[in-house]
Amino acid sequence: MLDTLRQIARDRILGLVALSVFCYGAYAASIAPHQSLVAISVFGFTDGAYSAIMAFGSALSVTASFGSES
Repeated sequence: MLDTLRQIARDRILGLVALSVFCYGAYAASIAPHQSLVAISVFGFTDGAYSAIMAFGSALSVTASFGSES
Protein backbone atom coordinates (compact mmCIF):
# COMPACT_ATOMS: atom_id res chain seq x y z
CA MET A 1 0.00 0.00 0.00
CA LEU A 2 2.73 2.47 0.89
CA ASP A 3 4.61 1.65 -2.31
CA THR A 4 1.49 2.49 -4.31
CA LEU A 5 1.08 5.81 -2.50
CA ARG A 6 4.74 6.64 -3.14
CA GLN A 7 4.27 5.99 -6.86
CA ILE A 8 1.24 8.29 -6.92
CA ALA A 9 3.15 10.99 -5.03
CA ARG A 10 6.13 10.82 -7.42
CA ASP A 11 4.21 10.90 -10.72
CA ARG A 12 2.40 14.19 -11.36
CA ILE A 13 -0.06 12.77 -13.92
CA LEU A 14 -0.89 9.80 -11.70
CA GLY A 15 -1.46 12.18 -8.79
CA LEU A 16 -3.88 14.26 -10.85
CA VAL A 17 -5.76 11.15 -11.94
CA ALA A 18 -5.98 9.93 -8.33
CA LEU A 19 -7.27 13.34 -7.20
CA SER A 20 -9.81 13.34 -10.03
CA VAL A 21 -11.11 9.89 -9.08
CA PHE A 22 -11.35 10.94 -5.43
CA CYS A 23 -13.29 14.12 -6.29
CA TYR A 24 -15.65 12.24 -8.61
CA GLY A 25 -16.33 9.71 -5.85
CA ALA A 26 -17.13 12.46 -3.36
CA TYR A 27 -19.42 14.12 -5.90
CA ALA A 28 -21.27 10.88 -6.67
CA ALA A 29 -21.62 10.04 -2.98
CA SER A 30 -23.16 13.43 -2.26
CA ILE A 31 -25.75 13.14 -5.03
CA ALA A 32 -26.68 9.45 -4.82
CA PRO A 33 -28.93 9.69 -1.73
CA HIS A 34 -31.08 12.37 -3.39
CA GLN A 35 -31.24 10.89 -6.89
CA SER A 36 -34.53 9.04 -6.43
CA LEU A 37 -36.10 12.01 -4.66
CA VAL A 38 -35.31 14.32 -7.57
CA ALA A 39 -36.44 11.79 -10.17
CA ILE A 40 -39.79 11.21 -8.50
CA SER A 41 -40.69 14.67 -7.21
CA VAL A 42 -39.12 16.96 -9.83
CA PHE A 43 -39.35 14.90 -13.01
CA GLY A 44 -42.63 13.22 -12.05
CA PHE A 45 -41.60 9.56 -12.46
CA THR A 46 -43.69 7.02 -10.61
CA ASP A 47 -41.96 4.64 -8.22
CA GLY A 48 -42.35 1.81 -10.73
CA ALA A 49 -41.03 3.86 -13.64
CA TYR A 50 -37.99 4.95 -11.64
CA SER A 51 -37.34 1.35 -10.62
CA ALA A 52 -37.58 0.21 -14.23
CA ILE A 53 -35.16 2.93 -15.37
CA MET A 54 -32.66 1.98 -12.66
CA ALA A 55 -32.97 -1.75 -13.46
CA PHE A 56 -32.44 -1.08 -17.16
CA GLY A 57 -29.46 1.17 -16.43
CA SER A 58 -27.89 -1.45 -14.19
CA ALA A 59 -28.37 -4.19 -16.78
CA LEU A 60 -26.91 -1.93 -19.47
CA SER A 61 -23.88 -1.18 -17.29
CA VAL A 62 -23.22 -4.87 -16.67
CA THR A 63 -23.59 -5.63 -20.37
CA ALA A 64 -21.26 -2.78 -21.32
CA SER A 65 -18.65 -3.91 -18.79
CA PHE A 66 -18.29 -7.25 -20.57
CA GLY A 67 -17.78 -5.52 -23.92
CA SER A 68 -17.63 -7.35 -27.20
CA GLU A 69 -15.00 -10.01 -27.62
CA SER A 70 -14.20 -10.30 -31.30
